Amino acid sequence: MAVTCSNCNQSLKRAGEKRRKERIKPYVKQYETGLLCKGTKCKALCDAYAELRKQYLKLNQLNLQPYGMFGEVSGEEYRLQYDIMKAEFIPSKKYHYDKNDVKILEYHINQFKLNDSNFAHRF
Repeated sequence: MAVTCSNCNQSLKRAGEKRRKERIKPYVKQYETGLLCKGTKCKALCDAYAELRKQYLKLNQLNLQPYGMFGEVSGEEYRLQYDIMKAEFIPSKKYHYDKNDVKILEYHINQFKLNDSNFAHRF
């Protein structure tokens, strides 16, 4: 289910991109030193890249889709649901999230303006 047009989605993804890149710089150096690449095209995530991706998402409170993310403490997959009574997106009630998980999911909702009345969502 798409909730924003592709133009809005791309512009919202770029908001804060410079700050996110700065935060990850120390981890990029670690990634490069731990890389065992043989110069071939990757067919799957290597451990070094998976760790870098995990740190990027954690530092920037991002819930990357469609690959998903899991809570560090809870181990629960990050999912949103639509509360029809309140007409808004919320962290899924199906999972038992800790406070940090909820914070990340709410940040995602706010960053992509999923509950913003100025952004029309068509289903």
